[in-house]
Amino acid sequence: MERMNIQGKGKLTRVSTGETYPAEFPGDIFSILIKNKVIPDPYAARNETEVQWVGREDWQYSIEFTVSSSFLTGKNCYIELKDLDTIAEIYINNRLVGRGDNAFVTYFFPADTVNPGRNMLTIIIRSPETAAEHIAQDLPYPVPFMSAPIQSPHRNLIRKPQCHGGWDWGPSLMTGGIYSPVNLISFKTHYIKQLYTQIEQKSESTWQVDIKLDIVAVGEKQEELSIILAEINKNFTVSLQRGENTLHKTIFIEDPVLWWPAGYGEQQLYRLEVKTSEGYAAANIGFRKLEVITENDSFGTSLQFRVNGRNIFCKGANWIPLDALPARQTLERYEYMLSSMAETNMNMVRVWGGGQYEKDIFYDLCDQKGILVWQDFMFSCSLYPSNTDFLSNVKQEVIYQLKRLMNHPAIALWCGNNEDIGALTWFKESRLNRDRYIIDYDRLNEGIIGTAVKTLDPTRKWWPSSPSSGEGDYSDNWHNDSKGDMHYWNVWHEGAPFEDYRKVIPRFCSEFGYQSFPGIKTIKTFSEKDQMNISSPTMLHHQKNLKGNEIILSSLARYFRFPETFEDLLYLSQVQQVYAVRTAVEYWRSKKPVCSGILYWQLNDNWPGASWSSIDYTGEWKLLHYAAKDFYNPVHITGFPDATDKEILGIYGINDTDNHISANLDILQMSFDGEIIKRYSMDISISKDSSKLLFSLPVPKNRFEKENSFLYFSLTGGGVSRENYFFFTTPNMCSLKKGIYNENIEISGNKAVVKLSVDKPAFFIFPESGIEGSFSDRGFFMVPGKEREIVFTMKEACTKE
Repeated sequence: MERMNIQGKGKLTRVSTGETYPAEFPGDIFSILIKNKVIPDPYAARNETEVQWVGREDWQYSIEFTVSSSFLTGKNCYIELKDLDTIAEIYINNRLVGRGDNAFVTYFFPADTVNPGRNMLTIIIRSPETAAEHIAQDLPYPVPFMSAPIQSPHRNLIRKPQCHGGWDWGPSLMTGGIYSPVNLISFKTHYIKQLYTQIEQKSESTWQVDIKLDIVAVGEKQEELSIILAEINKNFTVSLQRGENTLHKTIFIEDPVLWWPAGYGEQQLYRLEVKTSEGYAAANIGFRKLEVITENDSFGTSLQFRVNGRNIFCKGANWIPLDALPARQTLERYEYMLSSMAETNMNMVRVWGGGQYEKDIFYDLCDQKGILVWQDFMFSCSLYPSNTDFLSNVKQEVIYQLKRLMNHPAIALWCGNNEDIGALTWFKESRLNRDRYIIDYDRLNEGIIGTAVKTLDPTRKWWPSSPSSGEGDYSDNWHNDSKGDMHYWNVWHEGAPFEDYRKVIPRFCSEFGYQSFPGIKTIKTFSEKDQMNISSPTMLHHQKNLKGNEIILSSLARYFRFPETFEDLLYLSQVQQVYAVRTAVEYWRSKKPVCSGILYWQLNDNWPGASWSSIDYTGEWKLLHYAAKDFYNPVHITGFPDATDKEILGIYGINDTDNHISANLDILQMSFDGEIIKRYSMDISISKDSSKLLFSLPVPKNRFEKENSFLYFSLTGGGVSRENYFFFTTPNMCSLKKGIYNENIEISGNKAVVKLSVDKPAFFIFPESGIEGSFSDRGFFMVPGKEREIVFTMKEACTKE
């Protein structure tokens, strides 16, 4: 078997006019047009509105490639196209070889028209917007979809990333193209298309590995198959039939080193290799027993992830596509974002259903870093058709993605969609004819997706939707916290106070969040100086949630003193975001094991603007991401009022480790001048994998004391050093004092170690530098008498001066 990539310099042509531009192949249409200055960058100012025409046009890629005679002689030639978006026709030397209508499958077509020497590959990408409109017109009844401020209608009718049509945090850019190199493959007798495995523990020491191969063969043949895994090298004789073949072999491994999520153990991976006379396939696999426990208890029904017999408290965030323009989704950005998750004590990521099945590098990195993956299928916030053509297309997609991804030990759960159960009640059409749309939903979600999951990968949990109470249960899991996973949006969307996070105890919260603005560095990438006002046309355009600014500002007025400058407002919006999310996380973590997982919305942005992200579009950590490193720490300490008596404050210790903790708890009621008013000190213990009420104390009764003091508590000893604080009233009512800080800076190469101390309590400290670089911490608090060390990593080495 031989393989050659078709990539490099080609051309992009606007079909309607014949205008042609130089293009790098692979690539997406928008990025090519931006590079050729045909359109402005849609992320700048309000340019998004000026480029909507691109998605309404047909486009043609063309590229020449040269093939040697030896590549073709006596062989069969196929073309393999991955990440083909979306409605496409593929020609080689002006002859049609195949069509595509699903961005989530890899196409494999005979390429008999390839000749020795020079050849021409042509790919026509049809307008996705026009295609969706034509499908909508042919449907016997409407299939509603969620709207966005700027949108491409009927995006739910074609199989491309749904967020390309616009969302409440991102732009509508209906791009298309081919995002991976095209492969030309030649072989004499057969070709291995996919390798996929199922791994099950059969006894305490023995693991069964079921290995399956999808092979295309040109005729009947006896073939030697070699499987190499760990210390095992086994050979088999197999029979191939003409056409598609699926081979299944089983081997057993004794006492492998187990794979664990981050924070619970090491991420041991084993290389599996499969060889034939002219075929080769390989995968990195891991041995772990992963269970999702849904059991009835006194609180409702659990949703507990268990790995290798140990209950895992899942901590993480939701992931959307790295960029609205696929050409900008670089390997370096994947590494950076997933490393940023690992650095902040996260062990789970949810791949949200309105985006894309992620690139291989994403899942490889999750395997390596121990980040469990809650994997949605790509359906979100809409209703979907259930006609034969659509279901057949989806079945092909789901089977392909299952086989592609099931080797990864990080994959923890298959989820049918994002919020499609809720969408059944969102639209007039479905409210008036609920049965029709429920039947459509069931045919797609259970009949196609669920059936494929249970058939191909029964070792993993099938979860019908997020949020959901489980199979056959259509409960309102936006408001019901007793079972399944919950999307808790009462605080953001319904205007409830932050304290309402303490009114629910989700069994597993897979979505909640609060918006903030990005920092000034990111805003400068899309806004001119005269537009740096949150009510300016540019800033409003980059706020895709229609009530977003109103919600941010109303809460600021409720909890904080209003800022004086634009940059202060940006900063304070991020402080408020931390204040909200931390309230939820700390309370829910204290309620383990009733709550067993928290994934906030959202980790990242796909363009620059206001959003719920903890890392903004340019990669800048917002204060929330720094705070996550603290509130997701395996050992944590927190305090909040008792649920039944608000005049009693409970101090809780949380321990996600496998070690019993014995330490000293020190509780200080401290004035904002730094004076100690009261002190409690005691030895405490926290069992492994548990949360515990460590101490209760009365809340000050008089207003003066509430407004002029706060509670500081720390946990030290036994290898633990944790601290936190609690305000007795809202921050705007606190009599904070201006203080003096001291710093000592030591520089070595490109790192500056900064040692800080303060003379008065200080909160949400935000170190800055005129030099380009990153801080190890921001948004932290300090009390007098305690030194803090942070590291500033510069892009280039410099001196103290």
